[in-house]
Amino acid sequence: MPESALQTVFQATIMAKVLCVTSAWWSFTSASDRQRIAAFVGRAKRSGLCQADQPPVTQLVKDADDKLFQSVLHNPEHTLHQLLPHRRHNITYYLRPRRHDITLVVDHIAFSIADNYLRTSIDYFSYLAYIYITVFKLRPDSFLIK
Repeated sequence: MPESALQTVFQATIMAKVLCVTSAWWSFTSASDRQRIAAFVGRAKRSGLCQADQPPVTQLVKDADDKLFQSVLHNPEHTLHQLLPHRRHNITYYLRPRRHDITLVVDHIAFSIADNYLRTSIDYFSYLAYIYITVFKLRPDSFLIK
């Protein structure tokens, strides 16, 4: 089989599998994991399975992530498009060029998790106080720090 055909097969099968869902798992990899993936591609380059001028894996992952983001941003039928915040229309200042015109919102999920944690903690400590008061016949003012 000619070398160009091997490179095409390698690109279509192996590299496609590596880059398929990198947006989902790349941020969870450690530096050693990324180094192992880069070493694998380096071995493929040395053996002639991969083109010698192929960009590094980190660049391929960044390009795949950018392509996915652009697809979600510009395709209203994309499954993830509904999760994007609303677009900004009245931009009156131009500090630097932006890649999108999406409104950046405060992460409500983090606030709801923190709020839920606080409510659970307050309920838990209130329940403990109730148990101590009823079981040990303590007065509520004995909990106050003097």
